[in-house]
Amino acid sequence: MTNQPQSTEARLTRLETLFSNVGEIVAVQSQTINIMTANISQLTLDINNLRETAVAQGDRIDTMAANISQLTGDVSRLTGDVSQLTGDVSRLSGDVGQLTLNINNLSEQTDRRINSLSDTIDVLVANISQLTENQNNLSEQTERRLSNLAEQAAQDRQQAAIDRQAWQAEIQRIWQYLLQQGGNGNGRQGT
Repeated sequence: MTNQPQSTEARLTRLETLFSNVGEIVAVQSQTINIMTANISQLTLDINNLRETAVAQGDRIDTMAANISQLTGDVSRLTGDVSQLTGDVSRLSGDVGQLTLNINNLSEQTDRRINSLSDTIDVLVANISQLTENQNNLSEQTERRLSNLAEQAAQDRQQAAIDRQAWQAEIQRIWQYLLQQGGNGNGRQGT
């Protein structure tokens, strides 16, 4: 067969086959887009759940340290980013690849923030442990010093009592001597 023009019937059959194939491809791609849209919706729900979890963690952590309030602000900004991303999903439904990339980037940022938050908590826990240990050490030192001071005070009171008895004995001896000397200290009675 040389390049003979095909019959109209053969061309129509070929064209119908092409349209049928294109229709099947469009149906498959439409199903793929629907699946990707459902996946995106699930990812959006997961992101919203992650955001809610992050906010809850931020509230609990806020009581541990004032500097974590900055991270809570970051979570709020992430909430705005998620809202913006949700709007972008509605506007960019035709560009599924770009949207998937944006969601992956947001997930990585959230992971980094959670890891950073976890690291901050670890540092705070270590600081609290160190402060508790320091306080315990200071309490033990204070108790030892108070015990030493109490012991020293008891020894000082005992020594003062001994000294007082010695002085009283000495005063008594001098008094007896003076009485023996007749009151003027030279052994003669006053005239």
